[in-house]
Amino acid sequence: MTNTTSSASLDAIFSRRLHCFLWSLLLGLLVLMTLAGGCSTQPSNQNSNANSNANSNQNSNANSNANSNANSNQNSNANQPPACTMPKVPKIVADTKVNKFALTMFHYNIEYVVGGLDKSKRYKSFCGPQCEGWGNDRVEDWIVTETFAPVVDFYLKYPTWKVNFEMQGYMLEVIAKRFPKLLDKLRVLTGRGQLEISSFHYSAQLFLAFPKEDLVRSILLTKEIFKKHCIPLSPVVFNQEGQAGEGRQKVLVEQGYKIGVFPKNLFKYVRGDNVVPWPYYS
Repeated sequence: MTNTTSSASLDAIFSRRLHCFLWSLLLGLLVLMTLAGGCSTQPSNQNSNANSNANSNQNSNANSNANSNANSNQNSNANQPPACTMPKVPKIVADTKVNKFALTMFHYNIEYVVGGLDKSKRYKSFCGPQCEGWGNDRVEDWIVTETFAPVVDFYLKYPTWKVNFEMQGYMLEVIAKRFPKLLDKLRVLTGRGQLEISSFHYSAQLFLAFPKEDLVRSILLTKEIFKKHCIPLSPVVFNQEGQAGEGRQKVLVEQGYKIGVFPKNLFKYVRGDNVVPWPYYS
């Protein structure tokens, strides 16, 4: 009896302890699962934080780039010349009662000594020691300051005198780039209807020796330059070498030019001495 009772008590105790152990194990597992669940939420928070940081960085970078671009554009605009307005040239009506007219035209060729006078790797100096330092830009600047600007000032001083300047689109480009105050004077004179600037090419060229496409592209570039710097382009064409022919005349008309000026000496060369060089009006 005693042994049987003791065995039963031991079984009961063992059963209770096993039961408690199982419950403890189950609670432990629940705790671990809870902790594991808590740990599993941490990467989610990290991802959330990472996404938040990434979005923040993207927004920051976007704003930074936007501000940078805005500042860049502002700086770029600051370096650009202010927008100008094309002068409204007053309409000039000729007095038909007058039977004598004088045409005053100045021809300029800014690239007359293209490359300058100084020596280079390929060429000797054009005129020895006295040409040292006279590179391309210095020669161009001398042409502008010594032969062009004084004439402009003269006509500013005498507003009733009228004149025509014939030059290349490239010369206007040089003036706009390096002599902006002189460009302003040209706008004043053209706005008065006192000065007419003729240009039929970007740079001086024997255009009759080239295909039509070359001259057309040269004219279009010239028109673009005059428009960019708000200088009215004259409908008059003057080619100092007397370049004339059917092809030139067709291009002249196609591009909107209306008047061709021919030098008297070249007119005689082409027409002979017996033909009176009388102007033609229509």
